[in-house]
Amino acid sequence: MNIPLEYESLSPAEVAKRLGVTAEAVRQQRRRSAGKCRFCNETALEGLTICHVHRTQRTAADRTRKGANAWKPGGRGRPPVKIN
Repeated sequence: MNIPLEYESLSPAEVAKRLGVTAEAVRQQRRRSAGKCRFCNETALEGLTICHVHRTQRTAADRTRKGANAWKPGGRGRPPVKIN
């Protein structure tokens, strides 16, 4: 979803009403355009639309949803990447 330039000065609620989307979708799009995390105002990771904190939360939730266990030394697969 792209927000037209003439809507830049309007509130997210007004833009949402005119475009037929939710105000939260408008807020997230504005954050993405500014290079910020779509859930908070932290800087997004390169190539992603979310920050390190939300990426870690999303990864943990995905592992829980899929029923995966934590990686163990000597086990199959590559060790997890540690992001500083």
